[in-house]
Amino acid sequence: MPLTFEGTANPEVTDGLIESISVLDLSTVEASLQAEGMQAERVDWAVGSYRQFLTIAALFPETEFAPSKDTDIAWHAHIDSANYDDDVVSVFGERPFVHNAGLGERPEELPRLFEAWENTLSATRYIFGEASLFETTSEDTQPAYCGGGGGRDMAPAACSKCVGDLV
Repeated sequence: MPLTFEGTANPEVTDGLIESISVLDLSTVEASLQAEGMQAERVDWAVGSYRQFLTIAALFPETEFAPSKDTDIAWHAHIDSANYDDDVVSVFGERPFVHNAGLGERPEELPRLFEAWENTLSATRYIFGEASLFETTSEDTQPAYCGGGGGRDMAPAACSKCVGDLV
């Protein structure tokens, strides 16, 4: 069952975390996405949604989340950058932030995938309200699939999991 978030987030925690994530230098991620042919507006959305994804993953470490396709593309570009490990430590401390590319490959995992996607929508709505990029008019409104094959006509699947001590 997807999580529901109620009340208001502690601004002392969320504001500091949002600020620390907002100052991460993701210019290499942006450059990589542009080099792959992504248009500037889409790059901005992908990187912005990735920042929001990092925020919810850090705030709710025991919760499984799924990124959208463009968010995941930005995550892959960040993983491939020289500063990924340092950035992850600055946001998550010593707790690992692991990319799980296989979630949703098997049909029996689809309920878990869609629950992780609903968690993403609920958490970003809770923290960012109307500014949640996962609720925009972007065509990128489904979880990503990185396990090979697929495409928009197939059941979407995600390739992410924020792992606390469950590695």
